This record gives sequence, C-alpha cells and structure tokens, in this order.
Amino acid sequence: MPRLGLTGCVTESWAIGHCPPWVRLMAMLLHLYNSEKDEAIAIARKLARPDSHNRFASRAIALRLVAALDLAARNYQDIITRYLTQYPELADGKFPIERLFPGDSDAQEAFMVTLDLASAYLHAGQEAKAESLFSLVESELLHWPTSTLWGDHIADVELYALRGEQEQAVAALREHAVAGMRHRWRWQLLYNPALESLHDEPEFQSMVAEIEADMAAQLARVREMERNGELEPIPEISATIH
Repeated sequence: MPRLGLTGCVTESWAIGHCPPWVRLMAMLLHLYNSEKDEAIAIARKLARPDSHNRFASRAIALRLVAALDLAARNYQDIITRYLTQYPELADGKFPIERLFPGDSDAQEAFMVTLDLASAYLHAGQEAKAESLFSLVESELLHWPTSTLWGDHIADVELYALRGEQEQAVAALREHAVAGMRHRWRWQLLYNPALESLHDEPEFQSMVAEIEADMAAQLARVREMERNGELEPIPEISATIH
C-alpha cells in the first residue's frame, strides 16, 4: 500500500481515508496559520472524533482547537463531556497514559487532555476538580522528559499559566526556548488557549520574536542549500485538505 505524505494527499484531493493523521494534522495547522479558520475547524472536528485514528497526539491537538471555540462561547459543559467521554480515566483522577499509542506522543497527549479538562473545570467554576487535575499533572511532571515528542512538552508552562502563576510560566517557557523548543512552536505559543494570559507579557513577546527570527534564519539557510544544490528543492505546501 503506498504511503502518502502531505503533498501526496493534497494532490490526491484528500481521498480522506488514505491520509494518515499527521498529514491531516499538518493540513489543519496550515489552515490555522493562514487564517483559514473554518477549514482548520472542519479538519479538527474529524480528527477529534472518538473513532478517528490517533497518532502524534493528533486527536488531542484537534480536541484543543475545538475546545478553544467552546471556551470562547462559554460552552464549558460541552468540553467537559467530550473529554470525559474520550478519556474516562480522568473522571477517576487517573492520568490517561496506559491505553494511548505507546511511544508516540503518548505523554504529550495525556498532559494536554488533562490540562484542557482542568481548564474547562476552572472556567465552569469547579475549582476543586480543576485543582485536582492540576495536582495530577504536577505529580506526573516528575516522571517524564521535557520538550520531547514523547515527553511532557510544555505542560509545566501551561500548568503555571492556568494557575495564574505568570512569572513561573514565563520562566519555564524561557527554559524551553533556550533548550531549542521549536516543534509546532507557533501553534503551541500563539494558538494555545492555556497560554492566552501570557500574550501581553513583554518577555513572552520577546521569546516569540526570537523564535520567529531563528526559524526565518533556518528557512533562509535551507533555501540557500537548495540554490547550491546541497538539497533537492522542497515544494511549497498549501493545505487544500478538508
């Protein structure tokens, strides 16, 4: 069976069943970055379904995008119901790691969904339930590496921000930035509802600018390598997937 990458799925006009979750995920994020919100949400709703194939934390990321809409509309109970349906362990105060796809962003997904549910509880005025999940995340952080695809990624930053501990959140984010955090950085920092309270912090804005400049420099180097024949030309990708 042929394995289609992002370009392949796009050129095949998204024969939806043939595209793996990470391709759909990248298309969703491309739409989001291009301010094509409706298209991004359409993909997110498909990836967020319980029966969607789940790899590379694709379901958790899609759920977070859908949850952001519900947060804005104050549909907190919808978020709570959705997360408890898909991650029933959380209702019992258990970290949902056991049944996730082993070795494939499983810890990142577990941290994300736990914090998203805690955030919904917090917005719904259920502080005790929110704090119980915050404490669960805090205890789990000790057991996972930071900023890796199979580690906690920036769960510590999100935890501090959701608890209203702005200085600790910014300091933790600075540690990640210095350590080289770049994977999906734009989505993590600019489209992450858990970090909205940090957006006006000068240090947060400075880090975003620094990462923007670093990524621009990396892209310039890649284009130079293409011109010099050190790399095969990399085609521009536009997300025409729904």
